Amino acid sequence: MNEKNNTLTLEESMRKKNTDTADKFIPIPEYEAVCFSEFRSGEIVINSPKDSVFTDSNIVFNFSASGGETKYLKIFDNKDKMLFTFPIRERKFIQKVSLPVGLFYWKVENDLELLYLGKVSIKRKS
Repeated sequence: MNEKNNTLTLEESMRKKNTDTADKFIPIPEYEAVCFSEFRSGEIVINSPKDSVFTDSNIVFNFSASGGETKYLKIFDNKDKMLFTFPIRERKFIQKVSLPVGLFYWKVENDLELLYLGKVSIKRKS
């Protein structure tokens, strides 16, 4: 850092930017152990996202759910902070979500338990 005017040099700025970006991709070990796991057979069929790495920030969540109780799509960042929650009340569910660069986990839950856990990574276009 330039002592005289408290500014970052270009090299320091780039290093900080790369570190900040890298922090957005640190996984949550507890989630990684069960990612892409279905916990109750037949409750939900995941149509998309099938992939986990995207360069487009617009992700489409598309599910077919069994009837009965309301289910929820919950999206978390890699620090386990919930960003979005959407109720799944119909048998067909489609929701488009725009996410910034980073690693995100998503869960489908009912009021009592986790039904599915997935993840998506949004990377910059090269």
